Amino acid sequence: MNPKVSRTNFDSLEKLELSSKECVYVVDVVQYKITYHKGVYNMLGFDEQETTITQFLKGYHTDDFEIVNRISKNVISYYQNNSGKDDDNALYMTYRRKRRNGSFLTVLSKTSIYEVYNETIRSVLIKLTDISFVKMLQHVSWSFEAKEPDNEVFKSKIYEYFEGIFTEREIDVIRLIKDGLTNKLIGEKLCISEHTVTSHRKSIFKKSDSHNAGQLISFCMERGIG
Repeated sequence: MNPKVSRTNFDSLEKLELSSKECVYVVDVVQYKITYHKGVYNMLGFDEQETTITQFLKGYHTDDFEIVNRISKNVISYYQNNSGKDDDNALYMTYRRKRRNGSFLTVLSKTSIYEVYNETIRSVLIKLTDISFVKMLQHVSWSFEAKEPDNEVFKSKIYEYFEGIFTEREIDVIRLIKDGLTNKLIGEKLCISEHTVTSHRKSIFKKSDSHNAGQLISFCMERGIG
């Protein structure tokens, strides 16, 4: 698909073969509505009338919504400001998406430019693939594929979101967790009680949706924290 060509129909998508674990959406980013979808009923259980932009936004897991929404908005903004620079830009994300029956799938989402009109992005193509069979260290992960240095510029915008997620003291604790120190040793290093370290650790794990030090370290490395 060549995003430099404005599209007036969805013939190419009609010919697209999807498994029961895949679906696609075309989202008009000007009018903010879904203009096309395919495979949604088979994968998620939502019928034609139910497949709206409101339903799409409600489909994120509550714990995933804020970061996924922020990343998505930033990539749309990037596309709008860099139209024509790189036709192959794509945002890949993993997160949890709700099915009609209330259960959640872990999905791999790919967002790319679909339609350009007068050198302005008109719509994006979002393809979801059910990857629930894969064990994920983090519920939300992402990768933006773009030419350097654009990729680093985009990443820096996303990292800004995480700058205030932890307090300064929590950042201190995270650095010492990375060094493999126990709560007792962390307390001694920071001149705080072991009980206080335990409280910080619980808060840190909750904010990062981590269940162990390995997941926390992975979370921080992906987001440039600490």
